[in-house]
Formats: sequence, C-alpha cells, structure tokens
Amino acid sequence: MSDADVDLMIRRFSTASGGHQYTLKFLGRNRFLGQNDTLTYTSNSTDTWDTERRGLVREIKLGLIPYVMKSRLAKDLKISYTGNTQSQSPAEKRDRWDHWVFRIDAGGNVNGEKTQKGYSLNGSVSAERITDRWKIRFHFHGNYDHNKYFFSDGTSTTALQNGEYYNGLIAKSLSPRWSLGLFSNAYGSTYDNIKVSAGASPAIEYNIFPYSEYTRHELSFRYTITPYYANYIHQTIYLKNYQTLVKEQLFINFNLTEPWGEINSNIQGSNLVSDFTKNRVDFNTSLDIQIFRGLSVHFWGHYSLINDQLSLANGTASNEAVLLNLQQQATSYSYRASVGLRYTFGSIYNNTVNTRF
Repeated sequence: MSDADVDLMIRRFSTASGGHQYTLKFLGRNRFLGQNDTLTYTSNSTDTWDTERRGLVREIKLGLIPYVMKSRLAKDLKISYTGNTQSQSPAEKRDRWDHWVFRIDAGGNVNGEKTQKGYSLNGSVSAERITDRWKIRFHFHGNYDHNKYFFSDGTSTTALQNGEYYNGLIAKSLSPRWSLGLFSNAYGSTYDNIKVSAGASPAIEYNIFPYSEYTRHELSFRYTITPYYANYIHQTIYLKNYQTLVKEQLFINFNLTEPWGEINSNIQGSNLVSDFTKNRVDFNTSLDIQIFRGLSVHFWGHYSLINDQLSLANGTASNEAVLLNLQQQATSYSYRASVGLRYTFGSIYNNTVNTRF
C-alpha cells in the first residue's frame, strides 16, 4: 500500500522561447486508484525563479482539487477567481516576432596561481523558430583558451586552444510520427586538427509513438546522409591535407518515464559510404529507478567504438600536447560511467524549513 493517496510526477522541457514547460502527472493511489490526470504549465524566458515556482505551485494546487473534493478536507476548501474577465483581442495575441527567438551570449574568465595563469573567451549567437509544424534553428559558438605554465627549472610553456562551431536545422512535421529535415554544420578546431569542415545532411525521422506523447515515451529512428568537405591544419595520418567525403548515420533514441523511474538511452552509428571500415558507434544511457520505498539507484554510462579518426595529425604529439590534452590522440574506444545508490528513511511528516547557516 502506498503512503500517499496521490503520486505526482513532474517533467521539465525547454521551450523555443527559452522558458520551461512542466508536465504534471497526477496518479491516484489507494482509494483514488485509477483517478489520474495530466496538467501542463509553461513559464516565460523572462520569468524569475520565484515567478516560475509560484506558477508551478498553482498548477499543483489545481491538480489536487479533484482529490480534495472527495475527501473530508472539501468542507474547508475555498475557490476564488482573480483574473480579468475580458478576453484578449486578436491584435493583442499577434506575435510580432512570428515565433522567432534570438540569443546572444558572451563571456570570459581568468585564473591564476604561482605556477600557472590563463584566460578564456567565449561567445555564441543563435536564432530559432519553432512551431508544431516547423523547427528552424541556427547556432554559432566560438571559444579561445590561453594558458601559461611555469616549471621549477625557470622555464614555461604556453598552451593555446580555439574552436568555432556552427550548426543549423530546418525540419518539417509530415505526420504524427514522420518528420523530414536538413542539418547543416561547419567548424574549425585546433584540438581536432580541423582548419575548416562543412557539410549538409538531409534527414528523415520516424517515431514509433506519436510525437504528442513525448512526456511519456519516445522510440525514434533517424537516418542522415552527409556530404562534407574537410581542410586540415596539419597533414593527417592518411597523408591528406583536405578531402571531400560522404558519411551516413543512424540514430536511435529511447525515453521512458514511469512512476518507478526513468530511462533515457540512445545509440548512434556512422560510417563513410566509400569505406565502411571507417565507422563509429556511440552508446549513451541513464537509468533512475526506485527499487523499493526509500531506495533508488542511478546509473549513467557512455561507450564509443572509434574507427573514424580521419583528422589525426601526422607525426608524434609533444609531451605538452598530451599532458594538457591540446590535441586529439589515436584510440579505438572510449568510455565513462557512474553509478550511485540513495537510501532515505525516517520521518515523512517533518516539513520544517530552517535556513540558519
């Protein structure tokens, strides 16, 4: 038997305008078993955290009303309306930006101590227009890192790293399950030995479940084919200074949200059309599962099989480049993982807030 008569699951998604959309799923337990409901709350990008919190609390109160009405607390319930009774005119509802949202970010930092000092600069510009039928997004980001290290023998070394990245997407909804899109990208990176690389990727995507059910589950398949050009800073291990290639890619994404937890997994495979041995497979997964009352397990993992390092610079990297991770190194795999357990027990009635210290 559940301690609570109502379970509440909240999922948060970012909106096109920079705000958040909260999906609140109310699941009846015990005497309310089978009485379920779903509400949504959307905040604006200009809302403060307090405004967003108050709006979310309001939706939680509204969602609980049907359950309170069937309890002994109903006699103490008061309902009042404080809004404007006049509806908005069509002119007030018109969006003069036509759903376009623009963002400009710029920043930097400095750091230093006796044996090292450095600074970094970064900036980005983005524009996007997202509706139920179209998703249009363009983003540019650049960064520059400068670090200097001092050694005990009186010598020093300077490490420089910079990169510029552009990506774009134009996608159209064809049906509740099918979408068609075009990706575009360009970038340069001293770490990847890329002076400039640019490509365009026609794409098609199919979702086993309707896109409208994204808050509950998703199992989508996306296929892209990408002609691209790459110009390298240094000659590569394949003795190339530049080349034009065609790559194909399959992306599978799975998300599931249930009262017992959440699963998010994806697998991405790619290869050169002209040489299938030049391929790569990336797998990512995260699990958040409640084992039993008070005990939950969290797992995150990433694994890659890498056989497509076409931009590796020819020759041997310096010790500084290896130790400071300034240059990509040859490898056939990579992995990262984390796991954690959380067990909570004790009073479920202590709701005291004490902000001292």
